[in-house]
Amino acid sequence: MSKARRVGLGALAALSFLTAFFFGLSQIQDSSATYDEPVHLASGYLALKTDFSPLNWRDHPPLAEMWAAFPLLFLNPSTMALNPDLGRLYNFADQFIYKNRINPSRLLNSARTWNLISLLLILFPAVLAWSWNLGGEYAFIAASFFLAFCPPIFSNFSLAATDAMPTVFYFLGCFFLAHPKRGLMEWGLSGLCLGGALASKFSMILFPIVILSALLTEARVIPKRLPTVSQIFVFCVLAALVLSAAYRFQGISLYWGGLSRTLTRLSQGRPSFLWGRYSQNGFWDFFPVALAVKTPIPLLLFSGFGFYAALRAPSAREIWLIMPPVAYFIAALISKTDIGYRHILSVYPFLIVLAARAAADLKLRLSKTAFASAALIGALWTVLSVLRAYPHYLVYFNELTDGPLGGYHVLADSNLDWGQGLKDLARQLKKRGNPPIILSYFGVADPSYEGIRYFPLAFYSNVDRKDGVTLPSKSGPLFFAVSETNLQAVYFVDKGLFSWLKKRTPAFVAGNSIFVYDLSHDLSGRKILSGLLAASNAPEAAKIVLESGY
Repeated sequence: MSKARRVGLGALAALSFLTAFFFGLSQIQDSSATYDEPVHLASGYLALKTDFSPLNWRDHPPLAEMWAAFPLLFLNPSTMALNPDLGRLYNFADQFIYKNRINPSRLLNSARTWNLISLLLILFPAVLAWSWNLGGEYAFIAASFFLAFCPPIFSNFSLAATDAMPTVFYFLGCFFLAHPKRGLMEWGLSGLCLGGALASKFSMILFPIVILSALLTEARVIPKRLPTVSQIFVFCVLAALVLSAAYRFQGISLYWGGLSRTLTRLSQGRPSFLWGRYSQNGFWDFFPVALAVKTPIPLLLFSGFGFYAALRAPSAREIWLIMPPVAYFIAALISKTDIGYRHILSVYPFLIVLAARAAADLKLRLSKTAFASAALIGALWTVLSVLRAYPHYLVYFNELTDGPLGGYHVLADSNLDWGQGLKDLARQLKKRGNPPIILSYFGVADPSYEGIRYFPLAFYSNVDRKDGVTLPSKSGPLFFAVSETNLQAVYFVDKGLFSWLKKRTPAFVAGNSIFVYDLSHDLSGRKILSGLLAASNAPEAAKIVLESGY
Protein backbone atom coordinates (compact mmCIF):
# COMPACT_ATOMS: atom_id res chain seq x y z
CA MET A 1 0.00 0.00 0.00
CA SER A 2 1.30 3.42 -0.92
CA LYS A 3 2.16 6.02 1.68
CA ALA A 4 -0.57 8.32 0.37
CA ARG A 5 -3.17 5.58 0.80
CA ARG A 6 -2.02 4.86 4.36
CA VAL A 7 -2.25 8.57 5.16
CA GLY A 8 -5.74 8.66 3.65
CA LEU A 9 -6.93 5.74 5.76
CA GLY A 10 -5.40 7.30 8.86
CA ALA A 11 -7.21 10.55 8.10
CA LEU A 12 -10.45 8.60 7.66
CA ALA A 13 -10.00 6.95 11.06
CA ALA A 14 -9.32 10.34 12.65
CA LEU A 15 -12.41 11.81 10.98
CA SER A 16 -14.46 8.87 12.23
CA PHE A 17 -13.29 9.47 15.78
CA LEU A 18 -13.96 13.21 15.57
CA THR A 19 -17.45 12.58 14.21
CA ALA A 20 -18.36 10.23 17.05
CA PHE A 21 -16.81 12.68 19.50
CA PHE A 22 -18.84 15.56 18.04
CA PHE A 23 -22.10 13.65 18.36
CA GLY A 24 -21.24 12.56 21.90
CA LEU A 25 -20.23 16.07 22.91
CA SER A 26 -23.47 17.51 21.53
CA GLN A 27 -25.38 15.14 23.79
CA ILE A 28 -23.21 16.04 26.78
CA GLN A 29 -23.90 19.73 26.40
CA ASP A 30 -27.64 19.21 25.97
CA SER A 31 -28.30 16.71 28.78
CA SER A 32 -29.01 17.11 32.46
CA ALA A 33 -27.81 14.39 34.82
CA THR A 34 -29.16 10.95 34.05
CA TYR A 35 -30.53 8.75 36.80
CA ASP A 36 -27.35 7.12 38.12
CA GLU A 37 -24.61 9.54 37.08
CA PRO A 38 -24.47 11.54 40.37
CA VAL A 39 -24.15 8.31 42.35
CA HIS A 40 -21.40 6.98 40.09
CA LEU A 41 -19.43 10.21 40.32
CA ALA A 42 -19.80 10.62 44.08
CA SER A 43 -18.88 6.98 44.69
CA GLY A 44 -15.94 7.07 42.28
CA TYR A 45 -14.54 10.32 43.62
CA LEU A 46 -14.67 9.22 47.25
CA ALA A 47 -13.01 5.94 46.30
CA LEU A 48 -10.16 7.93 44.71
CA LYS A 49 -9.79 10.48 47.50
CA THR A 50 -10.49 8.61 50.73
CA ASP A 51 -9.99 5.27 52.44
CA PHE A 52 -13.72 4.55 52.34
CA SER A 53 -14.97 1.35 50.82
CA PRO A 54 -16.76 2.14 47.53
CA LEU A 55 -20.11 3.71 48.45
CA ASN A 56 -21.91 1.92 45.66
CA TRP A 57 -20.33 -1.50 46.22
CA ARG A 58 -23.68 -3.30 46.50
CA ASP A 59 -24.64 -2.41 42.92
CA HIS A 60 -21.39 -1.87 41.01
CA PRO A 61 -17.67 -2.68 41.20
CA PRO A 62 -15.63 0.52 41.54
CA LEU A 63 -13.36 0.69 38.49
CA ALA A 64 -15.73 2.33 35.99
CA GLU A 65 -16.88 4.80 38.66
CA MET A 66 -13.32 5.73 39.57
CA TRP A 67 -12.39 6.08 35.91
CA ALA A 68 -15.26 8.47 35.27
CA ALA A 69 -14.40 10.48 38.39
CA PHE A 70 -10.70 10.79 37.50
CA PRO A 71 -10.89 14.36 36.05
CA LEU A 72 -12.57 15.51 39.27
CA LEU A 73 -9.20 15.12 40.98
CA PHE A 74 -8.04 18.20 39.05
CA LEU A 75 -11.20 20.16 39.94
CA ASN A 76 -10.85 19.19 43.62
CA PRO A 77 -14.47 19.34 44.77
CA SER A 78 -15.24 18.61 48.40
CA THR A 79 -15.69 14.95 49.26
CA MET A 80 -18.49 16.00 51.63
CA ALA A 81 -17.45 13.00 53.68
CA LEU A 82 -19.03 14.39 56.85
CA ASN A 83 -22.40 14.93 55.20
CA PRO A 84 -25.16 13.38 57.32
CA ASP A 85 -26.77 11.98 54.15
CA LEU A 86 -23.70 9.85 53.39
CA GLY A 87 -25.68 6.71 54.15
CA ARG A 88 -28.53 7.74 51.82
CA LEU A 89 -26.67 7.30 48.58
CA TYR A 90 -28.85 9.21 46.10
CA ASN A 91 -29.44 12.14 48.45
CA PHE A 92 -25.73 12.34 49.21
CA ALA A 93 -24.87 12.18 45.51
CA ASP A 94 -27.38 14.95 44.80
CA GLN A 95 -25.68 17.21 47.32
CA PHE A 96 -22.25 16.21 46.02
CA ILE A 97 -23.25 17.43 42.55
CA TYR A 98 -25.50 20.40 43.32
CA LYS A 99 -24.20 21.70 46.68
CA ASN A 100 -20.47 21.44 46.08
CA ARG A 101 -17.98 24.24 45.55
CA ILE A 102 -17.62 23.38 41.84
CA ASN A 103 -20.31 24.19 39.29
CA PRO A 104 -22.55 21.10 38.80
CA SER A 105 -22.36 21.19 35.02
CA ARG A 106 -18.57 21.40 35.15
CA LEU A 107 -18.38 18.42 37.50
CA LEU A 108 -20.67 16.29 35.41
CA ASN A 109 -19.53 17.27 31.94
CA SER A 110 -15.81 16.98 32.67
CA ALA A 111 -16.39 13.36 33.70
CA ARG A 112 -18.58 12.70 30.67
CA THR A 113 -16.09 14.22 28.24
CA TRP A 114 -13.22 12.25 29.78
CA ASN A 115 -15.20 9.02 29.48
CA LEU A 116 -16.10 9.76 25.87
CA ILE A 117 -12.58 10.62 24.72
CA SER A 118 -10.65 8.00 26.67
CA LEU A 119 -12.89 5.03 25.97
CA LEU A 120 -13.37 5.86 22.30
CA LEU A 121 -9.59 6.15 21.94
CA ILE A 122 -9.22 2.64 23.35
CA LEU A 123 -12.07 1.06 21.40
CA PHE A 124 -11.49 2.57 17.95
CA PRO A 125 -8.05 1.05 17.19
CA ALA A 126 -9.18 -2.43 18.22
CA VAL A 127 -12.36 -2.35 16.11
CA LEU A 128 -10.48 -0.98 13.10
CA ALA A 129 -7.61 -3.44 13.47
CA TRP A 130 -9.90 -6.47 13.73
CA SER A 131 -11.91 -5.23 10.73
CA TRP A 132 -8.71 -4.78 8.71
CA ASN A 133 -7.52 -8.27 9.62
CA LEU A 134 -10.79 -9.78 8.42
CA GLY A 135 -11.45 -7.78 5.28
CA GLY A 136 -8.64 -5.41 4.50
CA GLU A 137 -9.07 -1.87 3.28
CA TYR A 138 -12.80 -1.95 2.53
CA ALA A 139 -13.59 -3.47 5.91
CA PHE A 140 -11.49 -0.75 7.54
CA ILE A 141 -13.44 1.95 5.68
CA ALA A 142 -16.80 0.41 6.59
CA ALA A 143 -15.82 0.04 10.26
CA SER A 144 -14.71 3.68 10.35
CA PHE A 145 -18.08 4.75 9.01
CA PHE A 146 -20.20 2.61 11.34
CA LEU A 147 -18.14 3.65 14.37
CA ALA A 148 -18.75 7.30 13.53
CA PHE A 149 -22.52 6.82 13.15
CA CYS A 150 -23.39 4.36 15.91
CA PRO A 151 -25.62 6.19 18.46
CA PRO A 152 -25.66 3.31 20.97
CA ILE A 153 -21.88 3.66 21.33
CA PHE A 154 -21.29 7.40 21.41
CA SER A 155 -24.45 8.16 23.42
CA ASN A 156 -23.56 5.72 26.21
CA PHE A 157 -19.85 6.53 26.12
CA SER A 158 -20.89 10.16 26.76
CA LEU A 159 -22.22 9.37 30.23
CA ALA A 160 -20.49 9.13 33.59
CA ALA A 161 -21.94 5.64 33.91
CA THR A 162 -20.74 2.04 34.08
CA ASP A 163 -21.83 0.53 30.75
CA ALA A 164 -19.10 1.79 28.39
CA MET A 165 -15.98 0.57 30.18
CA PRO A 166 -16.98 -3.12 30.42
CA THR A 167 -18.02 -2.93 26.76
CA VAL A 168 -14.48 -1.86 25.87
CA PHE A 169 -12.81 -4.51 28.04
CA TYR A 170 -15.12 -7.27 26.79
CA PHE A 171 -14.30 -6.50 23.18
CA LEU A 172 -10.57 -6.03 23.77
CA GLY A 173 -10.29 -9.29 25.71
CA CYS A 174 -11.79 -11.19 22.78
CA PHE A 175 -9.72 -9.20 20.26
CA PHE A 176 -6.45 -10.32 21.87
CA LEU A 177 -7.53 -13.95 22.18
CA ALA A 178 -8.57 -14.00 18.51
CA HIS A 179 -5.03 -13.07 17.41
CA PRO A 180 -3.79 -15.60 14.79
CA LYS A 181 -0.42 -15.91 16.54
CA ARG A 182 -1.73 -15.76 20.08
CA GLY A 183 1.11 -15.93 22.56
CA LEU A 184 1.93 -15.07 26.14
CA MET A 185 1.56 -11.33 25.51
CA GLU A 186 -1.93 -11.70 24.07
CA TRP A 187 -2.95 -13.91 26.98
CA GLY A 188 -1.58 -11.37 29.43
CA LEU A 189 -3.38 -8.46 27.76
CA SER A 190 -6.61 -10.44 27.68
CA GLY A 191 -6.19 -11.23 31.38
CA LEU A 192 -5.88 -7.51 32.12
CA CYS A 193 -9.08 -6.94 30.14
CA LEU A 194 -10.92 -9.68 32.01
CA GLY A 195 -9.90 -8.14 35.33
CA GLY A 196 -10.96 -4.70 34.11
CA ALA A 197 -14.32 -6.00 32.94
CA LEU A 198 -15.00 -7.80 36.23
CA ALA A 199 -14.01 -4.67 38.15
CA SER A 200 -16.38 -2.51 36.07
CA LYS A 201 -19.71 -4.36 35.97
CA PHE A 202 -21.09 -7.37 37.82
CA SER A 203 -22.69 -8.69 34.62
CA MET A 204 -19.16 -9.35 33.37
CA ILE A 205 -19.05 -12.45 35.57
CA LEU A 206 -20.26 -13.99 32.32
CA PHE A 207 -16.96 -13.13 30.60
CA PRO A 208 -14.80 -16.02 31.92
CA ILE A 209 -17.59 -18.44 31.00
CA VAL A 210 -17.66 -17.03 27.48
CA ILE A 211 -13.88 -17.31 27.20
CA LEU A 212 -13.94 -20.94 28.31
CA SER A 213 -16.76 -21.79 25.87
CA ALA A 214 -14.95 -20.10 22.99
CA LEU A 215 -11.71 -21.90 23.81
CA LEU A 216 -13.48 -25.28 23.85
CA THR A 217 -15.16 -24.51 20.52
CA GLU A 218 -11.88 -23.30 19.06
CA ALA A 219 -10.11 -26.47 20.20
CA ARG A 220 -12.50 -28.59 18.14
CA VAL A 221 -11.79 -26.54 15.01
CA ILE A 222 -8.07 -25.84 15.54
CA PRO A 223 -6.56 -28.29 18.09
CA LYS A 224 -3.15 -26.62 17.89
CA ARG A 225 -4.55 -23.43 19.43
CA LEU A 226 -4.77 -24.92 22.93
CA PRO A 227 -3.21 -22.61 25.55
CA THR A 228 -0.20 -23.63 27.61
CA VAL A 229 -0.12 -23.79 31.39
CA SER A 230 2.05 -20.68 31.57
CA GLN A 231 -0.38 -18.73 29.39
CA ILE A 232 -3.36 -19.67 31.55
CA PHE A 233 -1.39 -18.82 34.69
CA VAL A 234 -0.44 -15.35 33.44
CA PHE A 235 -4.00 -14.76 32.25
CA CYS A 236 -5.55 -15.65 35.62
CA VAL A 237 -2.95 -13.85 37.75
CA LEU A 238 -3.27 -10.59 35.82
CA ALA A 239 -7.07 -10.73 35.89
CA ALA A 240 -7.03 -11.26 39.66
CA LEU A 241 -4.44 -8.51 40.09
CA VAL A 242 -6.58 -5.91 38.28
CA LEU A 243 -9.71 -6.90 40.19
CA SER A 244 -7.87 -6.73 43.51
CA ALA A 245 -6.29 -3.38 42.64
CA ALA A 246 -9.73 -1.91 41.90
CA TYR A 247 -10.68 -2.77 45.49
CA ARG A 248 -7.35 -1.38 46.75
CA PHE A 249 -6.14 -4.84 47.73
CA GLN A 250 -8.51 -4.77 50.70
CA GLY A 251 -9.79 -8.22 49.89
CA ILE A 252 -12.22 -9.42 47.24
CA SER A 253 -14.99 -10.01 49.76
CA LEU A 254 -16.64 -6.75 48.71
CA TYR A 255 -16.74 -7.98 45.12
CA TRP A 256 -18.38 -11.27 45.98
CA GLY A 257 -20.73 -9.57 48.41
CA GLY A 258 -21.79 -7.04 45.79
CA LEU A 259 -22.13 -9.72 43.13
CA SER A 260 -24.32 -11.83 45.43
CA ARG A 261 -26.57 -8.87 46.26
CA THR A 262 -26.85 -7.88 42.62
CA LEU A 263 -27.76 -11.38 41.44
CA THR A 264 -30.37 -11.63 44.20
CA ARG A 265 -31.85 -8.26 43.24
CA LEU A 266 -31.90 -9.09 39.54
CA SER A 267 -33.60 -12.42 40.20
CA GLN A 268 -36.49 -10.52 41.75
CA GLY A 269 -37.16 -8.65 38.52
CA ARG A 270 -38.06 -5.02 37.96
CA PRO A 271 -40.96 -3.18 36.29
CA SER A 272 -40.44 -2.95 32.54
CA PHE A 273 -42.36 -1.74 29.51
CA LEU A 274 -42.42 -3.01 25.95
CA TRP A 275 -44.84 -1.90 23.26
CA GLY A 276 -47.81 -1.31 25.57
CA ARG A 277 -47.08 -4.32 27.77
CA TYR A 278 -45.93 -4.31 31.38
CA SER A 279 -44.03 -6.93 33.35
CA GLN A 280 -42.20 -7.39 36.63
CA ASN A 281 -40.17 -10.33 35.30
CA GLY A 282 -39.09 -9.05 31.90
CA PHE A 283 -39.98 -10.04 28.34
CA TRP A 284 -38.33 -12.72 26.25
CA ASP A 285 -38.42 -10.38 23.24
CA PHE A 286 -37.29 -7.20 25.01
CA PHE A 287 -33.68 -7.16 23.82
CA PRO A 288 -34.42 -8.37 20.25
CA VAL A 289 -36.93 -5.52 19.91
CA ALA A 290 -34.57 -3.02 21.57
CA LEU A 291 -31.73 -4.03 19.27
CA ALA A 292 -34.01 -3.79 16.25
CA VAL A 293 -35.29 -0.27 16.97
CA LYS A 294 -32.25 1.35 18.63
CA THR A 295 -29.69 0.43 15.95
CA PRO A 296 -29.29 2.09 12.54
CA ILE A 297 -30.95 -0.29 10.09
CA PRO A 298 -28.01 -0.44 7.62
CA LEU A 299 -25.74 -1.52 10.48
CA LEU A 300 -28.23 -4.28 11.35
CA LEU A 301 -28.40 -5.44 7.73
CA PHE A 302 -24.65 -5.45 7.12
CA SER A 303 -23.89 -7.14 10.44
CA GLY A 304 -26.50 -9.78 9.63
CA PHE A 305 -24.73 -10.53 6.34
CA GLY A 306 -21.41 -10.61 8.18
CA PHE A 307 -22.77 -13.00 10.80
CA TYR A 308 -24.04 -15.38 8.11
CA ALA A 309 -20.71 -15.29 6.28
CA ALA A 310 -18.77 -15.96 9.48
CA LEU A 311 -20.95 -18.96 10.31
CA ARG A 312 -20.32 -20.48 6.88
CA ALA A 313 -16.54 -20.53 7.29
CA PRO A 314 -15.65 -20.39 11.00
CA SER A 315 -12.00 -19.82 11.84
CA ALA A 316 -10.38 -18.78 15.11
CA ARG A 317 -11.12 -15.14 14.40
CA GLU A 318 -14.75 -15.87 13.49
CA ILE A 319 -15.28 -17.94 16.65
CA TRP A 320 -14.19 -15.02 18.81
CA LEU A 321 -16.26 -12.65 16.72
CA ILE A 322 -19.47 -14.69 16.94
CA MET A 323 -19.57 -16.45 20.29
CA PRO A 324 -19.02 -13.50 22.69
CA PRO A 325 -21.88 -11.32 21.37
CA VAL A 326 -24.21 -14.30 20.95
CA ALA A 327 -23.49 -15.56 24.47
CA TYR A 328 -23.96 -12.11 25.97
CA PHE A 329 -27.20 -11.60 24.07
CA ILE A 330 -28.58 -14.98 25.14
CA ALA A 331 -27.74 -14.20 28.77
CA ALA A 332 -29.64 -10.91 28.41
CA LEU A 333 -32.69 -12.75 27.05
CA ILE A 334 -33.17 -14.68 30.28
CA SER A 335 -32.73 -11.62 32.48
CA LYS A 336 -35.68 -10.40 34.53
CA THR A 337 -34.38 -6.82 34.47
CA ASP A 338 -35.40 -5.32 31.14
CA ILE A 339 -34.87 -1.60 31.66
CA GLY A 340 -32.38 -0.61 28.97
CA TYR A 341 -30.70 -1.75 25.77
CA ARG A 342 -27.51 -0.43 27.38
CA HIS A 343 -27.34 -3.86 29.03
CA ILE A 344 -26.43 -5.30 25.63
CA LEU A 345 -24.05 -2.47 24.73
CA SER A 346 -21.18 -4.99 24.68
CA VAL A 347 -22.67 -6.51 21.53
CA TYR A 348 -22.24 -3.38 19.40
CA PRO A 349 -18.47 -3.40 18.70
CA PHE A 350 -18.84 -6.96 17.40
CA LEU A 351 -21.75 -5.90 15.19
CA ILE A 352 -19.56 -3.20 13.65
CA VAL A 353 -16.76 -5.66 12.85
CA LEU A 354 -19.29 -8.11 11.38
CA ALA A 355 -20.76 -5.29 9.27
CA ALA A 356 -17.27 -4.31 8.11
CA ARG A 357 -16.54 -7.93 7.16
CA ALA A 358 -19.78 -8.04 5.18
CA ALA A 359 -18.85 -4.85 3.32
CA ALA A 360 -15.55 -6.39 2.26
CA ASP A 361 -17.29 -9.61 1.13
CA LEU A 362 -19.91 -7.69 -0.85
CA LYS A 363 -17.15 -5.76 -2.59
CA LEU A 364 -15.84 -9.06 -3.94
CA ARG A 365 -19.22 -10.59 -4.79
CA LEU A 366 -21.09 -7.66 -6.33
CA SER A 367 -20.39 -5.73 -9.47
CA LYS A 368 -18.74 -2.36 -9.06
CA THR A 369 -21.99 -0.52 -9.78
CA ALA A 370 -24.09 -2.69 -7.46
CA PHE A 371 -21.62 -2.37 -4.61
CA ALA A 372 -21.32 1.39 -5.03
CA SER A 373 -25.12 1.70 -5.02
CA ALA A 374 -25.50 -0.43 -1.89
CA ALA A 375 -22.74 1.48 -0.09
CA LEU A 376 -24.17 4.87 -1.04
CA ILE A 377 -27.73 3.96 -0.01
CA GLY A 378 -26.53 2.50 3.29
CA ALA A 379 -24.34 5.50 4.05
CA LEU A 380 -26.99 8.13 3.24
CA TRP A 381 -29.65 6.19 5.17
CA THR A 382 -27.42 5.96 8.22
CA VAL A 383 -26.32 9.60 8.17
CA LEU A 384 -29.87 10.94 7.78
CA SER A 385 -31.18 8.61 10.48
CA VAL A 386 -28.53 9.71 12.96
CA LEU A 387 -28.82 13.42 12.16
CA ARG A 388 -32.57 13.19 12.71
CA ALA A 389 -31.98 12.56 16.42
CA TYR A 390 -29.44 15.37 16.92
CA PRO A 391 -28.50 16.16 19.69
CA HIS A 392 -30.69 13.86 21.79
CA TYR A 393 -28.89 10.60 21.07
CA LEU A 394 -30.08 8.69 24.11
CA VAL A 395 -33.46 8.98 22.39
CA TYR A 396 -32.23 7.64 19.04
CA PHE A 397 -34.68 5.28 17.35
CA ASN A 398 -34.52 4.08 13.77
CA GLU A 399 -37.25 4.23 11.14
CA LEU A 400 -39.04 1.12 12.44
CA THR A 401 -40.60 3.39 15.10
CA ASP A 402 -40.81 6.52 12.96
CA GLY A 403 -37.70 7.92 14.60
CA PRO A 404 -37.07 9.49 18.04
CA LEU A 405 -40.58 10.85 18.62
CA GLY A 406 -42.10 7.44 17.96
CA GLY A 407 -39.89 5.50 20.33
CA TYR A 408 -42.02 6.11 23.42
CA HIS A 409 -44.65 3.72 22.04
CA VAL A 410 -42.10 0.90 22.25
CA LEU A 411 -39.68 1.46 25.15
CA ALA A 412 -39.18 3.54 28.29
CA ASP A 413 -36.65 4.12 31.07
CA SER A 414 -32.97 4.40 30.06
CA ASN A 415 -33.82 3.49 26.47
CA LEU A 416 -34.93 7.09 25.93
CA ASP A 417 -35.97 8.78 29.18
CA TRP A 418 -33.31 8.69 31.88
CA GLY A 419 -33.95 12.15 33.30
CA GLN A 420 -31.71 13.89 30.76
CA GLY A 421 -34.36 16.16 29.21
CA LEU A 422 -34.46 19.01 31.74
CA LYS A 423 -32.03 21.26 29.87
CA ASP A 424 -34.15 21.29 26.75
CA LEU A 425 -37.31 21.68 28.86
CA ALA A 426 -35.81 24.80 30.46
CA ARG A 427 -34.83 26.16 27.05
CA GLN A 428 -38.31 25.58 25.60
CA LEU A 429 -40.01 27.16 28.61
CA LYS A 430 -37.72 30.20 28.45
CA LYS A 431 -38.95 30.84 24.90
CA ARG A 432 -42.45 30.97 26.36
CA GLY A 433 -41.64 33.38 29.19
CA ASN A 434 -40.56 30.69 31.67
CA PRO A 435 -43.98 30.12 33.29
CA PRO A 436 -44.25 27.85 36.36
CA ILE A 437 -45.34 24.34 35.42
CA ILE A 438 -46.69 21.16 36.95
CA LEU A 439 -43.95 18.57 36.53
CA SER A 440 -44.07 14.77 36.74
CA TYR A 441 -40.38 13.96 36.41
CA PHE A 442 -38.53 10.67 36.14
CA GLY A 443 -34.95 11.28 37.23
CA VAL A 444 -32.64 12.74 39.85
CA ALA A 445 -31.45 15.99 38.25
CA ASP A 446 -32.48 19.26 39.93
CA PRO A 447 -35.08 21.13 37.82
CA SER A 448 -34.50 24.37 39.73
CA TYR A 449 -30.79 24.29 38.83
CA GLU A 450 -31.83 24.44 35.17
CA GLY A 451 -34.04 27.45 35.96
CA ILE A 452 -37.34 25.57 35.84
CA ARG A 453 -40.09 26.81 38.15
CA TYR A 454 -42.21 23.79 38.94
CA PHE A 455 -44.70 22.14 41.24
CA PRO A 456 -44.04 18.40 41.61
CA LEU A 457 -46.66 15.75 40.90
CA ALA A 458 -45.96 12.02 40.79
CA PHE A 459 -42.18 12.42 40.80
CA TYR A 460 -40.27 9.18 40.44
CA SER A 461 -36.88 9.89 41.97
CA ASN A 462 -34.55 8.51 44.60
CA VAL A 463 -33.84 12.08 45.75
CA ASP A 464 -35.91 13.94 48.33
CA ARG A 465 -36.37 17.05 46.21
CA LYS A 466 -37.60 20.04 48.22
CA ASP A 467 -36.01 23.11 46.62
CA GLY A 468 -37.47 25.22 43.85
CA VAL A 469 -41.14 24.31 44.32
CA THR A 470 -43.42 27.00 42.86
CA LEU A 471 -47.22 27.07 42.70
CA PRO A 472 -48.74 27.29 39.21
CA SER A 473 -49.84 30.68 37.94
CA LYS A 474 -53.47 31.76 38.27
CA SER A 475 -53.38 33.84 35.11
CA GLY A 476 -50.61 32.54 32.86
CA PRO A 477 -50.51 29.39 30.71
CA LEU A 478 -50.88 26.05 32.46
CA PHE A 479 -48.27 23.58 31.28
CA PHE A 480 -48.15 20.00 32.54
CA ALA A 481 -44.82 18.31 31.77
CA VAL A 482 -44.53 14.52 32.07
CA SER A 483 -41.45 12.38 31.58
CA GLU A 484 -42.09 9.61 29.07
CA THR A 485 -41.44 6.86 31.62
CA ASN A 486 -44.08 8.37 33.88
CA LEU A 487 -46.43 8.92 30.95
CA GLN A 488 -46.33 5.17 30.38
CA ALA A 489 -46.70 4.66 34.18
CA VAL A 490 -43.90 2.10 34.18
CA TYR A 491 -43.20 2.41 37.91
CA PHE A 492 -46.74 3.29 39.05
CA VAL A 493 -49.30 0.75 40.22
CA ASP A 494 -52.04 2.45 38.21
CA LYS A 495 -50.90 1.93 34.60
CA GLY A 496 -53.66 4.22 33.39
CA LEU A 497 -52.59 7.12 35.57
CA PHE A 498 -51.82 9.38 32.61
CA SER A 499 -53.77 7.62 29.88
CA TRP A 500 -55.97 10.72 29.56
CA LEU A 501 -52.95 12.63 28.26
CA LYS A 502 -52.37 10.17 25.42
CA LYS A 503 -55.60 11.42 23.81
CA ARG A 504 -54.15 14.93 23.73
CA THR A 505 -51.46 16.42 21.50
CA PRO A 506 -48.50 17.83 23.44
CA ALA A 507 -47.61 21.49 22.91
CA PHE A 508 -44.00 20.33 22.54
CA VAL A 509 -41.69 17.47 23.52
CA ALA A 510 -38.53 18.56 25.36
CA GLY A 511 -35.42 16.56 24.58
CA ASN A 512 -37.66 14.02 22.83
CA SER A 513 -38.34 12.62 26.31
CA ILE A 514 -40.55 15.04 28.31
CA PHE A 515 -44.06 15.60 26.96
CA VAL A 516 -45.48 19.05 27.72
CA TYR A 517 -49.23 19.65 27.51
CA ASP A 518 -50.91 23.07 27.48
CA LEU A 519 -54.10 22.70 29.53
CA SER A 520 -54.90 26.42 29.58
CA HIS A 521 -58.04 25.98 27.44
CA ASP A 522 -58.69 22.37 28.44
CA LEU A 523 -61.22 22.36 31.29
CA SER A 524 -61.67 18.58 31.38
CA GLY A 525 -57.88 18.13 31.49
CA ARG A 526 -57.54 20.67 34.30
CA LYS A 527 -60.25 18.85 36.29
CA ILE A 528 -58.33 15.57 36.04
CA LEU A 529 -55.04 17.26 36.92
CA SER A 530 -56.67 19.07 39.85
CA GLY A 531 -57.97 15.75 41.16
CA LEU A 532 -54.50 14.21 40.97
CA LEU A 533 -53.01 17.16 42.87
CA ALA A 534 -55.73 16.95 45.53
CA ALA A 535 -55.06 13.22 45.92
CA SER A 536 -51.37 14.08 46.33
CA ASN A 537 -52.14 16.35 49.31
CA ALA A 538 -51.65 19.57 47.34
CA PRO A 539 -55.06 21.30 47.76
CA GLU A 540 -53.82 24.82 47.02
CA ALA A 541 -52.23 23.78 43.73
CA ALA A 542 -55.34 21.74 42.90
CA LYS A 543 -57.55 24.81 43.41
CA ILE A 544 -55.33 27.05 41.26
CA VAL A 545 -55.29 24.50 38.43
CA LEU A 546 -59.05 24.16 38.47
CA GLU A 547 -59.65 27.91 38.48
CA SER A 548 -56.93 28.82 35.98
CA GLY A 549 -57.35 28.95 32.24
CA TYR A 550 -57.76 31.80 29.85
